[in-house]
Amino acid sequence: MPRAIIAVLLAISLLNPAFAGDTADPRELSHKEGQAVAAAAEQALKGSDLWKGKVYLTNTEVVFDNRAKPPGRYALLTFYRYDGNLAILVAIRLEKLTVTKIAAHPHMPTSLAPLEIAEAEKMARAHPDIKKALARYRYLDKIEVDTTAAQIIDPQVPGYQHRVARLFFRDAQRNYLPSVPMVDVDLTTGEVRFDVIRGLHDRK
Repeated sequence: MPRAIIAVLLAISLLNPAFAGDTADPRELSHKEGQAVAAAAEQALKGSDLWKGKVYLTNTEVVFDNRAKPPGRYALLTFYRYDGNLAILVAIRLEKLTVTKIAAHPHMPTSLAPLEIAEAEKMARAHPDIKKALARYRYLDKIEVDTTAAQIIDPQVPGYQHRVARLFFRDAQRNYLPSVPMVDVDLTTGEVRFDVIRGLHDRK
């Protein structure tokens, strides 16, 4: 199986508990549906010349068209493509497994995929300055990370219109570590920015 499809299926498995087995809940995707919509979406994006470079599935949900009798059931998949900083929405009618709409939105914010979050944390922890700062804490194995997608709105700030993961390190009591107030991992360029001043990237 191609690595791209494997990555998509892994993302669906993490985003949808129903992927682990069939479900009677119409608001969730069954195991077979999860596999089918992933393959259908990838095929459609390749056919539309939208599948280029690094593409991640960042969200999937089931929505209903209540105008139909009975209501139509659709899967709405959100992808992020690094090339062009592009969000891609794919709607698939589940009854017929038909792609009904593809919409591409440059610079539209999307959540981070699980694989991106794991990559960002790995890069951050490997940075020498961050390793040094974390070494001040006794229980390194207890330090956890909260990660969010940062939206850089100032063209003069590093990471503008890039895929940036913002990380906050905390201890087992959920106290954020003052020596590592914020770390930005630019997944587009591979840079790690260790800022000791809170809010540096959000200046206006």
